[in-house]
Amino acid sequence: MDLPALETPAWTPLFRAPRFDPCAERALVLAALGIDYILLREGESYTLLVEASAARRAADELGAYDRENLGWPPPEEILPAEVPGKLHSLVGYAGILCSAFYLERTRTYALDWWQAGRGDAGLILQGQWWRALTALTLHADEAHLLSNLLFGAFFAFLLCRQLGAGAAWFAILLAGTAGNLLNAELHPSDHRFIGASTAVFGAIGILSALQWKPRPSRWRQWAPLVIGALLLGFLGTAGKHTDVLAHITGMAAGLLSGLVWRWLPTPLPPSVQTALGAATLLSLVLTWAWALAQAAGR
Repeated sequence: MDLPALETPAWTPLFRAPRFDPCAERALVLAALGIDYILLREGESYTLLVEASAARRAADELGAYDRENLGWPPPEEILPAEVPGKLHSLVGYAGILCSAFYLERTRTYALDWWQAGRGDAGLILQGQWWRALTALTLHADEAHLLSNLLFGAFFAFLLCRQLGAGAAWFAILLAGTAGNLLNAELHPSDHRFIGASTAVFGAIGILSALQWKPRPSRWRQWAPLVIGALLLGFLGTAGKHTDVLAHITGMAAGLLSGLVWRWLPTPLPPSVQTALGAATLLSLVLTWAWALAQAAGR
């Protein structure tokens, strides 16, 4: 904005900077408050001027703005360009769900995988806790399986970038299992449930908690949680046989888990990532072995 009356005492300098952006940012603050200003370029620097009568108010408002935004933006988070094991883990996720679907449909080894591993609120509350985990790998049909493969891989990919592959899958499995346990507690004893969607919403909850950080505006601070809630409403309530409560409990477990992971250094060292990834896979194998053994012993 280039006006000829800059020499008059009616305008007084308020802020100077060697770059345009800081002046323009403060000019927007003044404009939002209805304070007239002039943004002037003087050689290699920029000057923000206001009317002398509004100088005191403008200075106070910009001072409050600077205090509110102290330390913002935060230092840029440095994420590894490539998270080791990320893509391999996604292939492993698809392989586990597809294998479980095949084993259940073909009743491999003459075993009733469905009865042995499905979620059953009454049996879980009687002590068969492992069903909260094995139920995550069973699906009703191809559409159910494909949905959890696509959405699960997408949100897990994002979480792997945040936590590392091993930690991400360990956190997802933990949130999914905890969500199913809580779901069993809140339902009648005859409630049955299956599917990885509880863990998928656990991943969304973890991501939301990790992104919930102090920001200069309330909207930007709470946006991750709002977006997570919108995803829950959009993806977690459709379908006649959708277990909405399982999605809610999965996301709640993920939010709590994410708050814990916020305090840990990320990503964790490769040795820890490997250990957590192995623990995730071993948990699936051992719980299914136990579930099949218990079913065979009845």
